[in-house]
Amino acid sequence: MIYSWISQQLPWLFSVSSGGKTVAILQDTVLEIRTQQDNYATPIGKAFINKDSNAQWRKLEWSPDGTLLAVAHSNGVVDVYDLLATHLFQIPSTSQGAIIESSSPSANAIAGLVFVDTRTKNAHWSYELLCINFAGQLHAYFVSPTQGFEPSHSFSFDAHLPYGVTSVCADYARHLIVIASPIASVVEPMESKSNTDLVTSKYGLSCWRLLDDRPFYIQAPNQNDYVPKRWLQSFKRGSYGNTIVKLSPSKDGTSLAAIHYSGSVSIWSLSSLKCQNFWPLYRQPDFDEMNPALLKLPAQRRIRSAAFQNPFKFHPVDINWWSDDSIILARCSGAVTVCKTHRNLRNQLGSSAKFCEGSPRIFSAFDNTFLGLECKVKVQRKRLQPTEDVTASPNDEAEETPELSDEEEISPLPNRITRSALYW
Repeated sequence: MIYSWISQQLPWLFSVSSGGKTVAILQDTVLEIRTQQDNYATPIGKAFINKDSNAQWRKLEWSPDGTLLAVAHSNGVVDVYDLLATHLFQIPSTSQGAIIESSSPSANAIAGLVFVDTRTKNAHWSYELLCINFAGQLHAYFVSPTQGFEPSHSFSFDAHLPYGVTSVCADYARHLIVIASPIASVVEPMESKSNTDLVTSKYGLSCWRLLDDRPFYIQAPNQNDYVPKRWLQSFKRGSYGNTIVKLSPSKDGTSLAAIHYSGSVSIWSLSSLKCQNFWPLYRQPDFDEMNPALLKLPAQRRIRSAAFQNPFKFHPVDINWWSDDSIILARCSGAVTVCKTHRNLRNQLGSSAKFCEGSPRIFSAFDNTFLGLECKVKVQRKRLQPTEDVTASPNDEAEETPELSDEEEISPLPNRITRSALYW
């Protein structure tokens, strides 16, 4: 269901520290740290990591001051590095879970990493690292570049979020964490232009306040979160389209941008979680714009290409903030646009979107710029070997099968490489 959207994302990640001065790029087996000083051209630090068979479930997060970098692997193990990619310590997984399907996360795969101020009088610890897995279990650790780590506490969201967690973000100004969870709703994504009946319970969005003592977390009350009872709800077919799969807080901490499983985009106010705007996929201007390079292909090759057959090809895959009133949208098709949140998501970069290779990752940087990571997929071509015919005469020449093109490859073997890190 929802996790099929997440599992289709590229396994390569990158994260930008506060202020956009430092970038961490996580590839298959290499972690690189780059800085703004040389336009992110040369790594200042590099670390080699073990290959992850389920790299799409990895997570990457900087501490607020940009001195610590947490890397979570699909098995729940978290490695912490410094600014030069020096490995400081490793936090082991809390349990051993196996991935049953490639489109579903393991029981202890991390859904979100959050660095918060320590809730202790011990000055040795720099931050408290919150590790929240997809099952809704939270484990907190005191972390320090010199002291390593020490378990702090654990918390379970099972009673409030029985279906688990899909995305997590932090509101540092108000000491809150915002959690999105899967929700099966009888209400389809919003069809009208009014946002008055959009409430958080329909979209699995909840806000949690951090406490200094047990139970450590308490759900923040929301007066607007009221769902009217509907007649014969049990006879209606549920849908997961309302579920939020990606969260991104604005720079000023007043708004929250979200991507939904259905492809919708919404803007919420912090910390009231009142919906400000909601755009279903079909109401997003030029959402179905295709890459010009793909359109140049012959019709048969275009239809058979993986990019064309992807059911999520027009869905937003990443979202971030360009400014306090503009968001950056990246789609599975490679299209990247900058849109005003109060102008019906019209693109500000021109009449057409900018296209990147693959499904790009985007982050806001400095001076109203943003960074984008695009990946190019190389397909290893295969040549079918001629079959030996015992009845053939020795004078008959073996006929070779013609080499298949990239789009016509029967069983392609992808070999992903980083193409470029661009900024606008």
